[in-house]
Amino acid sequence: MVRWNTALIYTTTASYLACAVVTILGIPVIEDMPLLAQTLILITLGIGLSLTLQPRRINKQSHALLTVVMATIYGLLAPLSFVGIQKWINYYGTLSLGPYMTLWDIGLAIALLTQED
Repeated sequence: MVRWNTALIYTTTASYLACAVVTILGIPVIEDMPLLAQTLILITLGIGLSLTLQPRRINKQSHALLTVVMATIYGLLAPLSFVGIQKWINYYGTLSLGPYMTLWDIGLAIALLTQED
């Protein structure tokens, strides 16, 4: 059985890689950001998240630092989504994704900080 925090990190990693692929295909996920920048950011964050799931592949101190850095990034991204600076595109156009992405980012930061080594 996979713990909730590990599951959230895995699914977010997969989501980022899927978003990178669709962005490469010309379907952006973030408004007002160049496609190449989006792709690079999504791939970088996906790799960073996947490394937090591999504590034995890097030394313990580097893993702990990476985990805190990634949690901090998501802690900082949460209010950017909430206030609309980071605009996630909703192709259905019915509601703003900012508050939902804020909750996702906060949940991800908590998931990262509650991992066991």
